[in-house]
Order: sequence, then C-alpha cells, then structure tokens
Amino acid sequence: YGDKVGIVTGDVSILPDAQILIMTTEIFRNYIFENLKRLENILFVIFDEIHFINDESRGTVWEESIIFAPPHIQIICLSATVPNLVELGEWMVSVRHCRLDVIEERTRAVPLIHILYNKYGTFPAQKLTEPHFLPPYKKAKKFFILNEIIEKNHLPALVFSFNRKSCERKAFQMRGQIPLSSEEKKELQEQIHKYLPRFGLLETEENPLLQLLSEGIGFHHAGMLPLWKELVECLFSTGMIKMLFTTETFAMGVNMPAYAVVFTELKRWNGTGKISLIKAGSYHQMSGRAGRRGMDKQGYVYAPFDDDRGSAKKFYELIYGDIEKITSQFNLSYSTLLSLYLRLGEGLFEVCDKSLSIYLKTKGQLPEIQHDLREEQHREVRKRLKVLQTLFYINEQGLCAKGLFATQISGYEIHLTEFFFAGFFENISLKELAILLNAIVFEGKRSDQYSESPYPEKEFAKKANQLIDHLYKLEVLHQIKDPLKLLDFRLASAIEAWVDGCRFEDLSQYTSCSPGDFVRTARMTLQLVRQLLNATKEHKGFREQLLLCFRMLNRDQVDAEQQLTLP
Repeated sequence: YGDKVGIVTGDVSILPDAQILIMTTEIFRNYIFENLKRLENILFVIFDEIHFINDESRGTVWEESIIFAPPHIQIICLSATVPNLVELGEWMVSVRHCRLDVIEERTRAVPLIHILYNKYGTFPAQKLTEPHFLPPYKKAKKFFILNEIIEKNHLPALVFSFNRKSCERKAFQMRGQIPLSSEEKKELQEQIHKYLPRFGLLETEENPLLQLLSEGIGFHHAGMLPLWKELVECLFSTGMIKMLFTTETFAMGVNMPAYAVVFTELKRWNGTGKISLIKAGSYHQMSGRAGRRGMDKQGYVYAPFDDDRGSAKKFYELIYGDIEKITSQFNLSYSTLLSLYLRLGEGLFEVCDKSLSIYLKTKGQLPEIQHDLREEQHREVRKRLKVLQTLFYINEQGLCAKGLFATQISGYEIHLTEFFFAGFFENISLKELAILLNAIVFEGKRSDQYSESPYPEKEFAKKANQLIDHLYKLEVLHQIKDPLKLLDFRLASAIEAWVDGCRFEDLSQYTSCSPGDFVRTARMTLQLVRQLLNATKEHKGFREQLLLCFRMLNRDQVDAEQQLTLP
C-alpha cells in the first residue's frame, strides 16, 4: 500500500502521518495523553489480541486506551481467547457510551484433532472421559512423537517448548531426520541465498542455524537477533521449514500456522515456586496455530500426557474446558496519574471508577458493597498521590515542575525525573549517561555471566543507587504495589564497549546474555533517550549530549529502523 501505511513503535517511526498506522498500544495511549490532535482524523482503532488486557505488566495500558480514547473513535477488538466477550463488551459500552456489537464465532475454519502421547504411544484426547481409561502401555520399542509426526507427514509442524535452550537442543537432535526431496532442498537453498543478503546477514559454513535451516529445521525464540528471527519466519512462511522449534512467543505476535502443533510439555513454573499445568488460554493460543486455512481439512495438536488416570480430568478440562475469564490489571502509572491530575484534579477518582476491575466487581452488587469496592481502589490511587506529593510532583494547586516534566515521559518517568532534577545528567560523560540509562531498564538473568566493570563503584553510580533506593523505600513505606525497579549495572562493561564501537560479535567477551536480549535492552535504553529528548526541548546542551548518546548506541543490530526499511 506504499505510503498509505506507516508504523510507530518505541523503536521506529516510519510514515507517522499515514492513513493507516500500525503501532504498539503504549504509543496509542501516549498519543491520548500527550497530543490528542494526532487522533482527530482517526476513525477506527483495532486492538488485535485484546486478551492482552489480562496481561499483568501491559494490561493496564490496553484498559487505559479504551477508557480514554476520544469518543469519535470506533473500536474493533479481536481475539480467539476471550470467553467473557459479552461482559467485556458491556463494560466498553458503560465507559464509552457507544453502540457495540459482540460477534462470536465458535466454529473454527479448520477443525482441530487433539492427540495425547506418552513414551509408549498416542491416543485421542477424548478418551480421557472414558471411565476405564488407560494411556498406552509399554511397547517393545520406545515411542518418539516427532518420528510419528514425520511418518504421518503431519508437516510442517510447530514444536513448542518453554525454554530457549531446549528449543535449540531439540532442533539439533532432529538433524538428518526430515525427508526432503532433491527439489525441496534446492528450493530451500535458493530461498536462503535470497534472504541472507537482503537482511545483511553473512553466510558462513560454521553457522549452526544455517546448517539446520538447509535441512528444513529451525528454531525461533526471543534470545535470537531480530534479523535471524525474521529469516526463520520468512522461510517458515514459504513452507520450506518442515519443523520449527519455538517458545510460546511465536503464538502471540506471529501469524504463521502449521499443519500440526506439538507441545513438548504442558507443565511449567507458575511463578509461586510450583510446577503446574499451563492455563487453558495459553494452550488454546498455541494449539490454535495448527491448521492452515484454505490448505488443511483439519489441524493436529499433540500434547504430552505423563500422568496417571488421576490427572485425566485436569487434562481434559485444559483441552476442552472453558478458557479463563478476562480480568482487569488496571494500575495507573505515575505519568498517567499526573496527566489526569493536571486535567481533572480530584475528579480523577471518577475516572478510576470506570476501570474494568470496578465494573466486574460491582456488577450485581448492593450499592453499599459497590461503594466499598470503589473506595478500595481509591485508596490505592491516594497512596500514589501521597508519594507524588511527598516528592513535590503535585500540590493543592496542581502539578509542580517535576510533575509537568514527568507527564512528558511514559515509562520509568520517576527514575528519569528524579535524576534530571537532581542534576545527575550534568556532570557525567556520554559513557556514564548510556550506562546509567541502561541500568534503569536492564534486568539481568541469574544464569548469565557479566565481566566486571569499574562503573558500578564510581561515585555517580553509588549516588544513583542511593537515590533510587530512597524512592523504593518511600514506596514501600506507603505500601505501593510493585514499587520502582532498582538499578542494575551488570551490563555496564558491555554497554561501554558498545558505545566505544565494539563489533556486535565481540560482545560475548563482556557478557553471556543472548544476542537478542542485548539488542532488546539496548533498544529499551534508546527509548529512554527518546523520552528525555521529548521532555527537554528547552535544554539545548543536554539534548546535544542525548543525540550523541543515541548515535553511539543506535547502530548495527540495535538499529531497528534500519532493519525495518530493508528491501
């Protein structure tokens, strides 16, 4: 569609005035609070995968966007995993005062056949309801599900695993086992040779991923470099990759179905120190990638059953039972609270009453119970307002200078505002600026290694830690849920090397974190630079430093806009 379609995310902005804009929900929410004029000519907003309103970290952004979007905008919401559609629709009508139609389709375009397996064989999932059900008993030869799928030619197949290293390990275990004709091998090589130069990727015989791809096998996860993930996606979309090992993220943002979906596991850590079955919503999101519209009469889903009959009911409910209802994650950020306080003052509490959580809790309740539930949410907001008042962001007259500054930032607004007003950015070098901003966003993994750096022991880093520790303790004192993230300087040596011009492939000298994770955290650091540029339009000297810092960070694999504009 040429210049009719643009994209705006935290990393890129291409044709931002186009008729159709693809954007993250965070960007749309920011438009609402920062510059409503941008939305004057927008008639429709499509929220794809609206079930993300249930996401613990991002759900509130979707909810805020629906509540605060200008009334002239018509909203279209799409999802395959929202069981309480009518309830969600009723809430939207109550806050937007609009006509809304709920369109529900329960028949899949391509029906799915669910098959369970253990180390001895397979059986239809529906057998779980039989009173004398027994899973396959021991055979003479050990059964391997992926061999079965190859023998039945249920390819291409997506193989889901919840661990990145497991994806890669299982992919390499399948080398030499995918039957490709000579014509398919030739076409696959031609496709690889076509995409590599287009993405600026180098072809080397030592590259293990290229060796796998040439055999019709691939892996895909968030730890990979974005361009290598895109190469895998392009090859998979052609049907050339017959077996792709991937994490669940492939089912969330990539619309690439397969003939069959295979789960290598149905249990995972649930965040409370226990291993349990995944949620039904996750199962349906991933299994829904089976069956290609217009190509397959049916899709196949293979899932492991490694328990006795006592778990049969749980497995059956996971596959055929109801998906968990959408709930609310409403939790106004400081930046959003400040914007509302600027516009509405104490009237912001009326806005809080429009949240999905209040709607769900008060529906059908007696008036006095409704009042108590609203007061409970108001108390949480008052706690945050008290913190803002203590830090001199607001007073009885409205927003103070710090508050006005913070409204221009979305994401880590308290960190950046406190550092700016404390003068932290005035007396540090470009390297220290990049390292400090990275420490705000970076969350290292215990399993990764990091080379030692002198920066965490430098005076500026010690003072920065002291400041954030003070803010953290203040929030704890006021019983704030999910207090501010503490600084993490473990990636300092890698960031220092990067801004010094280090080659991307040499970063492994400084950290064992995956290439994809480094790119992600570097891009998040760049987003903080953009936020500061937006908030400091009248500070010419500091802006020059920020622009230099941006150029030093935004190069090679980190430069998302350059990658998006590749032919």
